[in-house]
Amino acid sequence: MAEDKLTLRVEKWITMPRIAASRFRRSTKTNHSSRLQKDMDPAEDEDTLTMKTIKGATTAFVAGSIWGGIVSTWYNVPRVERPGFVRTLKMMGNYGMTCAAMRGVYIGVKQSVLKYRMKRDFVNGAVGGFVAGATVLGRSISTAISAGTALAITSSVIDIFDMGKDPYTTKKKPSADS
Repeated sequence: MAEDKLTLRVEKWITMPRIAASRFRRSTKTNHSSRLQKDMDPAEDEDTLTMKTIKGATTAFVAGSIWGGIVSTWYNVPRVERPGFVRTLKMMGNYGMTCAAMRGVYIGVKQSVLKYRMKRDFVNGAVGGFVAGATVLGRSISTAISAGTALAITSSVIDIFDMGKDPYTTKKKPSADS
């Protein structure tokens, strides 16, 4: 009797890895694409909210820095002296960071609203524009409302008259039905 229990335990111990391996094989066959997505580095996926926000903010920082350099020449900043160069760099950084913050907030909110609503229309851009204008440019409540409204209207007009391309990629926008 004791021998039967021992044999049963040994047989169970031998067959368990086979059962576990077959379960693992079945799960990997059915969930192959999800496993690939988990194994992929998030920085490699260009369609995530984070990557779109980072790309937009980086682009806006570069453009804002260039614009800050142009504006600094209008304010009679001496070009040769060291303090003048430092003031130019500060102005470039200020413009660059403001543009990056606005673009980052705008894209982040717009893509979040798009993901939440699951609709691709002008409302997403209007909400993103309002939040970006109100948070970055709003020093007081009235200024925040004015800046947010101005950016929301601008974004809505651009989204309404846009030609059907996704501004963050080179692909055509999918229709609302798919």
